[in-house]
Amino acid sequence: MKKLVIASAVAAIMASGTAMADTTFGGNARLQLKNQDELDLDSTKLTIDIKSSEDLGNGMTAIARIELEHDDADEKQSGWDNDLSYVGLKGGFGQVTLGVQDDAAGLAGCGMDDQYIYNTGKACGAGAFNGPLDNAVVYANTLGAMTLVLGATFDGSKTGGNPAPGDHTVVALGYGGDGFNLGVQVTSPDGDLNLEDQMIIGGDIALGDVTLGLIIADGTGFGAGDTETSTGINVKMPLGGGTFKAGISDTDDLNGSTYTNLQYEDKLGKTAYWGVQYSAEDNDVTDPDDILALFLGKKF
Repeated sequence: MKKLVIASAVAAIMASGTAMADTTFGGNARLQLKNQDELDLDSTKLTIDIKSSEDLGNGMTAIARIELEHDDADEKQSGWDNDLSYVGLKGGFGQVTLGVQDDAAGLAGCGMDDQYIYNTGKACGAGAFNGPLDNAVVYANTLGAMTLVLGATFDGSKTGGNPAPGDHTVVALGYGGDGFNLGVQVTSPDGDLNLEDQMIIGGDIALGDVTLGLIIADGTGFGAGDTETSTGINVKMPLGGGTFKAGISDTDDLNGSTYTNLQYEDKLGKTAYWGVQYSAEDNDVTDPDDILALFLGKKF
């Protein structure tokens, strides 16, 4: 209900003829053919992204954003999910936003860990609560090469919510410049949950055309009751007119899995793209099938 209220408020602002002068629409639709368990054709990526802004004068700008994503057909719950819906102000003081929004794990190199179609974001998952920040106020400011992010969620419930029930705080600091990025994010969960702080530290460096990323994450896994420590090494480089991505994530969770991802993607015109991924999971408890997937998509 809270997400619906926020989304409705943003939509009402954008619908006003004078409130938002500059509105852009985008999205991403993707089909995937994979071999895991059985040959399966999924529409596992369908997003609609709406961004709006208005110059208020005196260096102030009002902003709003809604991103809707349709659930995978294989998921238990289908339909549209409100990934992002927030309003905010930005100016010389930085930027303040209120609503459903991303955390700042990207400052710690999670962008490269989350660049795959399947088995993605495994290393970062040990150091960040899954999903966006729900009912959150976030302050961000960039001073030279340094970026500071402070956030707090106000879920107000111990029985549900996303990223987790309760109220949490997020602190992140990043440095970027000269082909080198380094950052850290710490999330302190609600004390009533009896969970340790979640932390991610990492970054990436450009070595010519090759970008190399490293992540170390630590926190307490939900349900497992033990401490998770994950490491991830990822690489991205141009290959044959497209982009080759590879990574290994080692997780010290309940099952102790190691994930290996190999992915190649290329453009088909200006907005269409295709690619293939091989993903393997080495698990001490279970023996999951390797994934081989072919995907075709279009951004708009």
